[in-house]
Amino acid sequence: MMKSIFYLSALISMLLLSNCNKDSFVSEDEIPQWLKERIIEDEAIIDSAPKLLPNYGAWIRYKYKKDFYFEYDNPLSSVMLEVYDYEGDGFDFYDDALIKAYQDDKCCKRYVWKAPEYLEFN
Repeated sequence: MMKSIFYLSALISMLLLSNCNKDSFVSEDEIPQWLKERIIEDEAIIDSAPKLLPNYGAWIRYKYKKDFYFEYDNPLSSVMLEVYDYEGDGFDFYDDALIKAYQDDKCCKRYVWKAPEYLEFN
């Protein structure tokens, strides 16, 4: 009887954890207009040339210091970290301490958009 309860609780725990790891996307109305336009541009590139880098990228929203920031992630690109605020202004990483603070303190990861071949490594 105890084994059955243990296995049942283990199964329930695994199901709950697997739901926590599912991708979470922001709703359409939470995406700023400038980012919608960038995504449309990326999708046009993907449609015309599916082997180019935009086919492997994603836009991700994070919360940092009570504001939302949008990161472009493309594991195949050598471009530095691209982070923008809600208005579309680039986050100014003028020193390593600021980059580290952002990386350490950002939270609440939510996807905005994923390209068809996006590969997540983290």
